[in-house]
Amino acid sequence: WTGDHWWDIQSSLPPDVDGAVPFCFILYADKTKLSSHGTVKGYLVVVRCANLPVHIRNGEGFGGGRIVGWLPIVPEDAGEEGKLEYTTLKRVVWHELFLKLLEHAAQYSKTRYLRKCHNDILRWLFPVILILSADYEEQ
Repeated sequence: WTGDHWWDIQSSLPPDVDGAVPFCFILYADKTKLSSHGTVKGYLVVVRCANLPVHIRNGEGFGGGRIVGWLPIVPEDAGEEGKLEYTTLKRVVWHELFLKLLEHAAQYSKTRYLRKCHNDILRWLFPVILILSADYEEQ
């Protein structure tokens, strides 16, 4: 399905823009320890360029994933755990902060971004989040 989705995205780019290409991202958030002692936890937000071949995109060098932010974890409250209001609070905090991270990319997905590629060709890049994956309890 990803290939079909990519084709649909590419077909929806403005036909009158020379050098228009989708700049596709794989974005994911994963709960992890943020301190060496393991007492501080959060969700690291990592981005990978989906345009790159798999061996580069999943590598550790220049093409590998990059941390673009982190999201906090709402502190546990045993007295509130399981209550709808508390679960809603945790979900709203996570989603609102995640949207803040996406605002910059969203701007360029509408207006495009001119970039000279490695082969010296100017291309209009249209950012697209091709895959969004999150590991959070509040979903």
